[in-house]
Amino acid sequence: MPVEFKQEKINYTFVDSLRFIAIITIVIEHSYLYPTSMYFTDPGEQWIQAITMQLFKFGTITFYILAGFLIGDKIRTTTSLGYLKRRFQSTFKPWLFWLLFFLLLIYINFFVIYLKKGEVEAFSRPFHTLGDQLYYIVFKTSFWFI
Repeated sequence: MPVEFKQEKINYTFVDSLRFIAIITIVIEHSYLYPTSMYFTDPGEQWIQAITMQLFKFGTITFYILAGFLIGDKIRTTTSLGYLKRRFQSTFKPWLFWLLFFLLLIYINFFVIYLKKGEVEAFSRPFHTLGDQLYYIVFKTSFWFI
């Protein structure tokens, strides 16, 4: 069984700065007000929109480059299974928590509607509605990219 060595974590200040910039650009990209050119009829405005959207995509590319830079140290210091366990702990569990949190908010909303109006379809077909809501949260909201 391979032995996993514990090393002190190396913190690169420039990596943290690039991550911050990348996060900001990704948030802007995903919350862009006009995702299509239907609101911009002037070709000049369409060009400005296209250029700014490409600049905001800088964040995604930056994350790939940083991942390649940072994984170099991890290859020498950890096993594949150890790496996957750590990624599971830091990615899937928070994702699952927020998925369930959003689902709870949707059902609280259904309950409030039920209190105000009476019958709500969600309570007459709970499992069908649950599947629909899970599909909606994972694929139709901005939660898909998490």
